[in-house]
Order: sequence, then C-alpha cells, then structure tokens
Amino acid sequence: MDIERFILSYYSNATEGVHIQKVKNSANAQKPHIHEYFQVFYVIEGKLTHYVGETSSTLYPGDMTIIPPNKKHHIGPTDSTTSFYSFSFMPSIFEGRNQSDTIAIKFLGQLNSISENAIHPKITLPNEDLLFIDTIMERIYKEFNENNIGSAEMIKASTVILLTIFARTYFESIKGSIPDRFDNLNQYVLHCVKYIDSNLHEDLSLTEMAKRSAMSKSSFCNAFLEITGKPFKKYLNIKRIEHAISLIKKGYQLTSIYTLCGYKDYSTFIRNFKKVMGVIPSQYTY
Repeated sequence: MDIERFILSYYSNATEGVHIQKVKNSANAQKPHIHEYFQVFYVIEGKLTHYVGETSSTLYPGDMTIIPPNKKHHIGPTDSTTSFYSFSFMPSIFEGRNQSDTIAIKFLGQLNSISENAIHPKITLPNEDLLFIDTIMERIYKEFNENNIGSAEMIKASTVILLTIFARTYFESIKGSIPDRFDNLNQYVLHCVKYIDSNLHEDLSLTEMAKRSAMSKSSFCNAFLEITGKPFKKYLNIKRIEHAISLIKKGYQLTSIYTLCGYKDYSTFIRNFKKVMGVIPSQYTY
C-alpha cells in the first residue's frame, strides 16, 4: 500500500507554519500517511482510535496524542458523536526561542526518539488542567481562523504553553527525568550526517535536512556544528569534494563528476573544489 505524504501547504489556509481544524470525520486521516510537521489530536467529544504501525490507542475527551514528522500513522473510522482538534505545526514555530531551557522542545525530542513500531504517547491530562487546555485550544483555533493583528504571536505563545503542559504530564507519567540536553534530537542529526555521507549526489538542502531532523533550521545548524565541528554548508562541500577526488582517482571525466557529487552546474563544482583543495580539479595531482 502506498503511504501518502503530506506537507503543511496541503492545507490551503495554513499560515505561519501552523494549521488547526475541528474534525468530525476525515477520509484522508483514515489512510496510513506521514507528514513533515508535528500533529496533535485532542479529543473534544466521543472517542478516537489512533494507529501507529500495528499498535493502537483509544482517546476519549481530555486525551491527546502527538505525532512527530515522518512517522506513519492513521485514525480509525469515527461516528457522529466524535469531534477532535487536529493541530499541526512545523518545528520552525520555535525559531528564535531559547531552546536549551524549553521543556516543550525536549518533549518533542523525546517523541522523536520513539521507535516507528512503538505507539506514540497517549496523554490523559489531569482534571485540573482540562478547562485550561480547552481554553487554549479554542484560543488557537479562534486566532487561526480570525487572523487578527498579533494572531501569529498569540498562536506561537499558546502552543508553547500547550506543549509545556503536555510535556509535564508526559514526563510525570513515565516518571522519567527530563533530558538535560538535546540528546534525542542529536540522534536525528547524526542520522542526517549518515544520510548526507551516503547520498552526496542528491539535492541536500539545509531546509530538507532540518525537516528530516524535525528541528528548525537554526537549531539544526547549531546541533550539526556541535556534532561535526563544521557548519552544515562547509561539511557538505568537503564531503562532496572528497567524493569528487575518489571519482577522479577512478578515472571519471571531470564533466561527469560534478553531477555525481550533487552540484547543479560545473562552475559551482570548480569554485568549491578550489575552495577546499586550493587548486582547480584539472590541476589536482595525487
């Protein structure tokens, strides 16, 4: 069965990296799919069955679940009594925040570390938080649809509050310590490093790699620099030129090498080769 892949622009009214809707029935959501964004399901009425791989959980009013990017999932058929919020947001919604001190970011990192074959957390919120959560969800929904002055800022601030409550409830439920650093997110950066090394011929943009790691571009760049010791662009160029050298040694023609190394044009290849090696390819000796 083909897995549908959704991007946030699938929703024509998505703005500022977010989208929210109240749902009673969704044929698309009942088909196994993945997407580039985080998605929160929060049940208002009735019940909702959510599947990740071969496992499932049933959500009732006051329950929520959140799915990270690039995880296959779907929901079961719903009846007329069921309604729920579907709230989607890109990791970039946290751009510019002091992420090292943000429990919400650490929570999202914890979610990213869960195996594809494991169910993602069903969180039953404490009774004392339910009215507050209902109010926040309705505020996000209202701001999104009315799009008044300051709505984008209200949505971002409300999302941080929302996820902070989810995170606190989640960490308390598993009685686990909150990660001191972004160790889980760093695992995704390491995955990206391995992907880059194995796919140098592809269009490996910063935007695409940040999506793969489920991080904002600035957070990805900081983590990438910490792990590799080099900025993303510099690391990519060095690896591509190293690959080019290996192809030169194998007798490949220069005019065919640049595409095999992921460069779109020959002049960029020449320029980057000289930047890394100090000479142009035709002057390189080994």
